[in-house]
Amino acid sequence: NIVNLIVLILFIIQIIKIRYTSIFVKDWGYVYNANTNQPIPGVIVRVYDRVDQTLKDTIITDSKGRFKFNLPKGNYNLMIVSDQYNLSDRFKSSQIITKSESGKEFIQLNTKSDFKINLKLSLVKKTA
Repeated sequence: NIVNLIVLILFIIQIIKIRYTSIFVKDWGYVYNANTNQPIPGVIVRVYDRVDQTLKDTIITDSKGRFKFNLPKGNYNLMIVSDQYNLSDRFKSSQIITKSESGKEFIQLNTKSDFKINLKLSLVKKTA
């Protein structure tokens, strides 16, 4: 049936696009352990509009510590949520970090085009 063949071809094209994107496109952000350089899966990454503080998107890092957002140009705050990790001092010294009244740390991001992030976020284990 021709309809099934078209659906199969479209499916194969999508698989090829996903594979190509994951190998060659560098629009991913990465979360990794600052001490071991190993990726950290399962970290929650949130993006807030800097002006009205509304939550725009939430992503959980994949098995390779990657995350990706598709947002229009603008000014955003990025927040990392993890029970086990904090932003490393080395990373904090290279970025503009703001703190909320409750003590949460936000990374300031300014984008002049559609939001594609390739930021590498280094984290360290929380101490007791």
